[in-house]
Amino acid sequence: MKYYQYFETKNRPSGEEFTCLKDEAPIELKDFIFNIHHDHFFGCLPNDWIYSMVFAAFYDLEDYDIEEITIEADVYTYDLVKWLADNCNAFALEYCNEWHEEFQSSGEGNIISQIQGGLWFAKDRIYRAVSEFMKENAHHDNK
Repeated sequence: MKYYQYFETKNRPSGEEFTCLKDEAPIELKDFIFNIHHDHFFGCLPNDWIYSMVFAAFYDLEDYDIEEITIEADVYTYDLVKWLADNCNAFALEYCNEWHEEFQSSGEGNIISQIQGGLWFAKDRIYRAVSEFMKENAHHDNK
């Protein structure tokens, strides 16, 4: 099943775009969206960035295995700082700290590399969760 087809882009009254699920999305996808927010992102539901990353992961993983995809963090300082500011209270700091503890325990590096690492961790977590979901539900689709 092509789960990415159940996502759509809408506009808020302010003109800002956001990604969400269509009303006709299957219940297992709606449950997955809830669970990924709850299990990996401290229950901050709904979160525009998470929705857009989940959509991107479904889209990419439709044609490629997780091992074939290169997950990259943003490289522009503005985008990194915006991601951190938009998600700071929710989960971004936790992912930045997790990355720092795992890869920068020597204390080297700068704040931008730490934000990039946190962003990469968050994206990686989403892609892996989507990959698992697709594998688990592929069995149901073939029945």
